Amino acid sequence: MKLGEIRDKVGGGRRLNGLVSYVAEVERAQEERRERRMSGGDAEEEQGPMDVYKYSPAQVVDGQYHICWVMEKRKDQC
Repeated sequence: MKLGEIRDKVGGGRRLNGLVSYVAEVERAQEERRERRMSGGDAEEEQGPMDVYKYSPAQVVDGQYHICWVMEKRKDQC
């Protein structure tokens, strides 16, 4: 899938940028929760997912794909 196709599927460049930011934020929060659980931290601080319905699951997958695609391109340039 090409970047232009993803951009069109999610509704434009601004929406794609917002989606990528959202996906990165969700992944960071999940990693923090995972680390707290592994270190034996308070399970009571567990919060629900952030703005679950802000983007559809399909759009979140597209955002994850975009992030992976960009990382691959950067790795090729290095």
